[in-house]
Amino acid sequence: MNHLFRAFLTFIAFSLTMWSFGQSPNDHWAQKMKNPNVNFYEVQEAFNTFWEGKEVTKGQGYKQYKRWEQFWEQRLYPSGERIAPDHVYNEWMNAQKSMVQVGGGGMWTYFGNTSVPSNGGGAGRINMVRTHPTDANTYFACAPGGGLWKSTNAGGSWTLMNTDNLTSIGVTDVVVDPTNTNVIYMATGDGDAGDTYALGVLKSTDGGNTWNPSGLSWTVQQTRRISRLIMHPTNSSILFAATSNGLYRTTDAGGSWTQIVSGNFKDVEINPGDATIVYAVSNSSNFYRSTDTGTSFTAITSGVPSSGVSRLAIAVSPDAPNTVYILAGASDASFEGFYRSTDAGLNFTLMVNSPNMLGWNDDGSGGGGQAWYDLAIAADPLDADVVYIGGVNVWKTSDGGSNWSCVGHWYGANGTPYVHADIHGMHFVPGTSTLLVGCDGGVFRSTDGGNSFQDLSANLEIGQIYRLGTAQTNVNMVISGWQDNGTNLKNGANWSRVIGGDGFESAIDYTNQNIQYGALYYGQIFKSTGGGFNTIVNSNGTGVHQGGAWLTPYILSPNDPNTMYVGKSGVYKSTDGGANWSTLVELPGGDCNGLAVAKSNENYIYASKGSTLYRTTDGTNFSAVSGLPGLYITYIAVDPADENRVWVTLSGYAGGEKVYFSADAGSTWTNYSTGLPNIPANCIAYMEGSSDALYLGTDAGVYYRDQSFGSW
Repeated sequence: MNHLFRAFLTFIAFSLTMWSFGQSPNDHWAQKMKNPNVNFYEVQEAFNTFWEGKEVTKGQGYKQYKRWEQFWEQRLYPSGERIAPDHVYNEWMNAQKSMVQVGGGGMWTYFGNTSVPSNGGGAGRINMVRTHPTDANTYFACAPGGGLWKSTNAGGSWTLMNTDNLTSIGVTDVVVDPTNTNVIYMATGDGDAGDTYALGVLKSTDGGNTWNPSGLSWTVQQTRRISRLIMHPTNSSILFAATSNGLYRTTDAGGSWTQIVSGNFKDVEINPGDATIVYAVSNSSNFYRSTDTGTSFTAITSGVPSSGVSRLAIAVSPDAPNTVYILAGASDASFEGFYRSTDAGLNFTLMVNSPNMLGWNDDGSGGGGQAWYDLAIAADPLDADVVYIGGVNVWKTSDGGSNWSCVGHWYGANGTPYVHADIHGMHFVPGTSTLLVGCDGGVFRSTDGGNSFQDLSANLEIGQIYRLGTAQTNVNMVISGWQDNGTNLKNGANWSRVIGGDGFESAIDYTNQNIQYGALYYGQIFKSTGGGFNTIVNSNGTGVHQGGAWLTPYILSPNDPNTMYVGKSGVYKSTDGGANWSTLVELPGGDCNGLAVAKSNENYIYASKGSTLYRTTDGTNFSAVSGLPGLYITYIAVDPADENRVWVTLSGYAGGEKVYFSADAGSTWTNYSTGLPNIPANCIAYMEGSSDALYLGTDAGVYYRDQSFGSW
């Protein structure tokens, strides 16, 4: 299994859309963000206008936007336009025609988690978990940026199905034909967040060993999404797909598909007692009903909310086939209401519209929610009065929707069982009350009515990592910052979450592996000396303690691990392990995003802000360096033996402008990009003691160059 290739495809999928979510019916910033044709600066202005004068609170998409902003601000055309979604893949494919692979360059092995990190860690995001129709111990996990995974021991372990070589490896849903279980249909892309766009529905006839396009086949550049895929219970040739381009149906096992209703559809279900009755919901307040197996649909309005809705989800149960439930998210992404029909979807009754079960609190207090990002519902097949819904947390009713309690909470408040935040999918093992949950942390399961949940995410290789640090005294120790899943420490075979939230830049003292560093967004930096992690740099004060970039750079001195440097609005230095800080310089214009110190002479410090590189040769006086092409600088590397020799990597899509080299501390520059495709370069590492051996991380894999090569 080529783990490097999988990682490359994951990053391509990630870079195609990167948090292009949002489902508000009005001109909300999230709505603009999901549209790749909207200018970046227009989205940014809409977001800033929305939040102006407001206190930042959890559960309203602030963090998700900032991830998107950090990713895209360095990948824009100068006008603010975003690239075509298939640009990176096409560039990579073209590069393969002429690229020479370094001997041994393909021998990469997976070094990540093979168990769930302890202390509340997670593996990564899962959109949906499904079960095999004839084997209750076989589960399928759909990752929005990591392919389709399969377990044959009820979630005890997972293997990746053969989705490595797909151009977009996001998966939203999966269906297995009960009459021939070698036939599997896969809904590609990411229906919730738009992390990856859909290629359509893929079909396998050999149990997932190979995949081929069905009649519903798209290109990534069409920027479409699939949110739900279901199969007729007695006729496996009939399937429905709820997509951003309409509700589709096939009657010939995927050979051809027909758009039955236009619009942005998020969910579809079939009446468990009468398969001629089909229900579907579009992105706003439209509930549709069919009585002819989906040939035609009629909009139902009786009792269905007519305005103020951003998204709907539906659930049915074999225990009461004519009961239909609707979960509605409000236009501000909070809880709008829970509705029930007992006449097969003809009329609905509002059961409750409070508390805010889509928010962060276990008692439903407070505002906000993320219905545009996470909205899930499932009804128990053995008891239709038992319904679970998911937003940030998991809630349950046992009386058909009148009374609710939080049964799964993002940090386990007040004794509530822990379930990782942001619930994307819920599914019952058929014929049982066993609930499977897909969330931002992976896969969870409850077998006792929500009294407890078990994390089943071990060895799901789906994490999205910002930065990592390695121990020089222990080759098996790595600390890394993960999106959604904290800062995690690997020591041998053991993984543990050491800091919660999103994890960022990480480091380990190269003389003492027990001294470790991690960070949160905006540069709140933590340090451990063998026990817990304590804050040494804040992000809400002044000087070094002010807020920095979303991904704030900091480094340990290459000569003295007690000396640290941090880049925020300026460059700051500590010589006592972070206890005290001095300001080296305050620099104009935004926050630092790159930082490097020369090992051979620590008076040479390089810092970048956007497209500007600053340099000091005396450790105090910084000046802007000229001669670079004016592109976003992503990383800086200095020759450990010569402070004058420096490389910078560049983002953006200017062909042939990816890496620049200076032999005189930035006075003059040489373009060092020969052989690289027109894709962003993200980071670079110099191998100490070598003949300029360089490893370059890009949006499409790892490249190598040394003095014996004329190009990458």
